[in-house]
Amino acid sequence: MVAESDRYLMEYTREILRVIYNEVAQLEQKLRLSLQDAYILAGMPYGEDGFERWLEDSWEVEDMDGLN
Repeated sequence: MVAESDRYLMEYTREILRVIYNEVAQLEQKLRLSLQDAYILAGMPYGEDGFERWLEDSWEVEDMDGLN
């Protein structure tokens, strides 16, 4: 009898964790899209090195314009 209730509790806990994991994954995706939209609206490339590329590109433009 105890083993059956333990098994039920484990299955129930596993299901709860699966639901939580899926919710977190959805929130992460929404946050990622929001961050990507913010970068795009700011005219900055999105990605791991996006800010660095944007910074390098902006310095190159200033150098070409003689604004350095």
